[in-house]
Amino acid sequence: MTELLTLLKDQACFGGRQQTYSHHAHTLSCDMQFAVFLPPKIQLSPAPVIYWLTASINPRISLAAQAGIQRIAADLGIVIVMPDNRPRGAQVPDLPEDSLDLEAGFYLNATQSPWSSHYKMYDYIHQELPTLIKDYFNVTGKQSLMGHAMGGHGALTIAIKHPSDYCSVSAFAPMCHPSKHPWCQKVLSQFLGSRDIAWLNYDAVELLKNNPASVHKLPILIDQGDQDALYPLQLGTDALINVCKQFDIKAQINIQTGYDHSLYFVASFIESHLRFHYAALN
Repeated sequence: MTELLTLLKDQACFGGRQQTYSHHAHTLSCDMQFAVFLPPKIQLSPAPVIYWLTASINPRISLAAQAGIQRIAADLGIVIVMPDNRPRGAQVPDLPEDSLDLEAGFYLNATQSPWSSHYKMYDYIHQELPTLIKDYFNVTGKQSLMGHAMGGHGALTIAIKHPSDYCSVSAFAPMCHPSKHPWCQKVLSQFLGSRDIAWLNYDAVELLKNNPASVHKLPILIDQGDQDALYPLQLGTDALINVCKQFDIKAQINIQTGYDHSLYFVASFIESHLRFHYAALN
């Protein structure tokens, strides 16, 4: 491993390795960390990759430690990459103290000062990090995206805009229609300025309305708990369901009875998501 990646942690896990690395992210102009699970098979042959995009209130390590993802990933032979959800460091502007919504990069490219110098999470996730993973790990060219809440929003918008780059996409309780909901509008205005087409470029519902044909071959899976305090009004799930019906988009959207917005919900259905991606990646 060269100086471009610094290994911070390396632990045995289900016959594979759970590792954490740091590196300088040129896209974000700061140092970043990501966690990665390497399944046992990667020692013998290249493995496909799933990028997990976390929610605003959950650090990347929450999935690694709590959702049981490694057991299934080890069995299926899939690499799981878990990046941080925003740029960090002394040179990165502090987010507003009263804004939990902004405790993340929202997986977009900010255009407004002072955020525009560092908050380029869209480019980091779609371009810089995958290039790094391909250069330094024994992976195939096949990749998929999945995420939770704000991370689900990021996974959906990136995959919808670049369906040929991903074999599949899935999300847990994703923000589906942020341009229409006040608590997301605050974030969009902070990063992107006044409401215009830039907002619609980071809205899964609007992206599907404008180019539904792009995703007709992209496998899409969404799970949403019916006891989620943000559902149905704030996440825009129904709007996504409606646009999929309108344009005959073959997304599998499940409303799960009794589940909320937490990582317990994610852990309950993570295996079905990984097996969904495995089928697409193979």
